Amino acid sequence: AKRSPSAPHHHHHHHHQMLHLTTTQDVIQQGKCLCGEYIRARLKRSGLLNRKILQRLRNSIVPDGASAGVGSVGGGMMLIAGGGGAVVREAFPILNGMGIELERMHPRLYTNVSRQISNEPWGELTEPDTVGYLLHIVAKDLFKTGVTWGKVISLFAIAGGLAVDCVRQDHTDYLQQLIEGTTDVIEEDLAGWLVERGGWLGLQDHVYPQPAEITLTGWLTITIITLALLYLVSLFLKLIGSNYLNSEPIVAATTAASSTIGSTSSSISS
Repeated sequence: AKRSPSAPHHHHHHHHQMLHLTTTQDVIQQGKCLCGEYIRARLKRSGLLNRKILQRLRNSIVPDGASAGVGSVGGGMMLIAGGGGAVVREAFPILNGMGIELERMHPRLYTNVSRQISNEPWGELTEPDTVGYLLHIVAKDLFKTGVTWGKVISLFAIAGGLAVDCVRQDHTDYLQQLIEGTTDVIEEDLAGWLVERGGWLGLQDHVYPQPAEITLTGWLTITIITLALLYLVSLFLKLIGSNYLNSEPIVAATTAASSTIGSTSSSISS
């Protein structure tokens, strides 16, 4: 059902009802569905989706024995309908749109993911559990400083990139582990945070109120600036330690480092 812009009050009320009804279990199950949907859409964008893979994805997110109907959203087939379907149907287009945006901004970051994070020479995924493990490592690193919607979307983009790797390396059988792995991350690192924000529909509040808010690049930029600052601090400590009496090198290092930071931030904003 399309929401008419003339009825904001009704929507708001509905959203608050959702706030109280969302449980951790809902958030995890819906997250699993969203992951399946995201991977489906990502594979489709890369021209890698076929019937067999579609069936595999559907089996991965629908509990055994439950035959779910298939809904269609914006012309693209959704894997599931019913159950948490309503939330998934509303949240998915937002999630997918922001994921596409993130992939567009950082194409190298979300392709050949397995090569970037595994120790194998060609990023070859060998054991079925590798793919879940790789995702787990990245997620632990991503969320150790807290959760933001930007990072949540990034997690899906990484899972999407890994899914592409799996299919390109003829390991469609790994897709299920990838979805399970993502679901575990949602359960361990995100469920509490999501419930506090009213579940996946909290994405709407994230997107609609301030479209100007720097959301996705925001945390990347912050990360890079933080790293640059840490680097500066370590330089200072080194210099102060070694040249306690001689003050000139500190000045030189400061100008060098600040020009580095300048070029870093300008390359981000470009």
